[in-house]
Amino acid sequence: MTSTFPLRSNHGRRILATVAETRAVGPPSRPWVSIPEDDNDLGQGYRDISFKELNSAANYAVCLLAATTHCGRFVYVGPNDLRYPIFALAAAKRRTMMILLSLDATQEERLDILQRFRCSAFFCAACRLPKVREMLGSNPGLPLVVVPELNTFLNAEDITPFFYPVQWSEGHGEPWIMFHTPGDPRPVTIHTQRTMAACDLIAALPNMDNCIFTQYVRRRWFTSAGFQTMLGMMMALSMPTFLETTLVIGPAGLPPEEKVLDILQDGCVEGALLSTDCIKKVWSKPLKDLKLPRLKVVQYYDDSLTEELRRNLDPIHVVPCISDKATGILLTNVKKELITCGYVAFEKHAGVEFHEYSSNLHEFSIVRQPDYEVEPAFWISVMDSYWPKELWVQHPISENYWRRFAKCRDMPQMRNSALMTIIEAHMKVRSAIVFRCANSILLVELFPEALEKGRHEKFVESLQPYIEKFNSYRPPMGLLSTDRLIIARKRHFARIADGSVDVMETYARFNDEIKAILHQQIKGVTVDPVSLQLLKLAIDLDPL
Repeated sequence: MTSTFPLRSNHGRRILATVAETRAVGPPSRPWVSIPEDDNDLGQGYRDISFKELNSAANYAVCLLAATTHCGRFVYVGPNDLRYPIFALAAAKRRTMMILLSLDATQEERLDILQRFRCSAFFCAACRLPKVREMLGSNPGLPLVVVPELNTFLNAEDITPFFYPVQWSEGHGEPWIMFHTPGDPRPVTIHTQRTMAACDLIAALPNMDNCIFTQYVRRRWFTSAGFQTMLGMMMALSMPTFLETTLVIGPAGLPPEEKVLDILQDGCVEGALLSTDCIKKVWSKPLKDLKLPRLKVVQYYDDSLTEELRRNLDPIHVVPCISDKATGILLTNVKKELITCGYVAFEKHAGVEFHEYSSNLHEFSIVRQPDYEVEPAFWISVMDSYWPKELWVQHPISENYWRRFAKCRDMPQMRNSALMTIIEAHMKVRSAIVFRCANSILLVELFPEALEKGRHEKFVESLQPYIEKFNSYRPPMGLLSTDRLIIARKRHFARIADGSVDVMETYARFNDEIKAILHQQIKGVTVDPVSLQLLKLAIDLDPL
């Protein structure tokens, strides 16, 4: 069987660094990225950065790594700019691992990562130096290197070339990039050369003419995902290298939402990968009122879109991007007439299976396929199946189409998150857990006699600073509010033998209170009729 992928190339079993080096010395091809001429005035236009410039910048970064004594695994911290993918490519050339350490982690978590992975050097941009010095206060022996500004990398010339030295058979399993997401049940995910080449391996499979990756081929794309994330790094390196995508960059750092429309227009963007929260803030009015004639497709991640937002995006092809930090972008079918209300169908090569969780919900899993191992989760470990802990609902008519109902992967483990200690620092709170859904719900258990009669409002008011501190570490979609607060009064949290909270059993004990809050959320949100029906079924509510 031959590949039907629209980009004719020698797909499959290629090392990303080697392909980038080949494109750098070969005949002129599509640019790697396109950046503003002036960050303060996007109307001045964009200029393209070639793979030759990327390769020279990466070679310059290799020189910086080599100049640091015994530089093996290293950390880089900086603003959200192209130095992240440049250092990532340099790490590949040196066959070492780049650690993307989260600044949202606690000091103890950061030091644990540095020690556990035997980090030998810490590189940072000048603007992050005070924060990094604070982080390394108790570890002064780790070399700290302040790197030049981005333009120094992009203008590097006459740099000694470095090449990835081995073939696919020897190098595809090498650890390359470590993503750190504190508070997650799996806070550390290590990706290899193979996982970062997932889109290339998929392009080599038969019958891939309608898979999600075809939308990236030879198009100009923008993303709101940061380079410190799996999605952002794929967009910066994997898609341009293997699929000839050109990534359009906004001003340094993640652009504020009011700049996104300017980037899409002035950058001549044809496709955009955006968080649902970003879309909500950007598309407050119909697309026909905006000047975006080149924009053909929008992929969204994190949450579902309301019917109003979908109407505002019409006639753009709107596609759910189902992603996971262990798997990257999952293999879905994007044939336009099959996308409805956020439902997706998975390609058979993906190995997706659904298992009944309740009468109306199914748990999502990916099962290893002996002939087509295309999902990166199976390249990270030797497991035969991967369970992201997500609940899905089936389309009421089309049985092959599914919609993600809740990212419940964090639920059982959320009690172990270091962030819970922020809420539990309140002198009256014994334990705290979070019910993760579209708008997260906070459950707190108080110490005996902690809440005096008639003092409920005072307690809620005293809890607000702790919630605000918790929210300062969370993305917009994971914020808590006193409007979604459950206080355990006569019933205690369920606990297991070692005294820790049994999260799922606790959810069951407070099922009525959780459903009441979800009920109020439904009343305050406009959703399409099919979604409303499914939501009522999924949480077993009485008819509204």
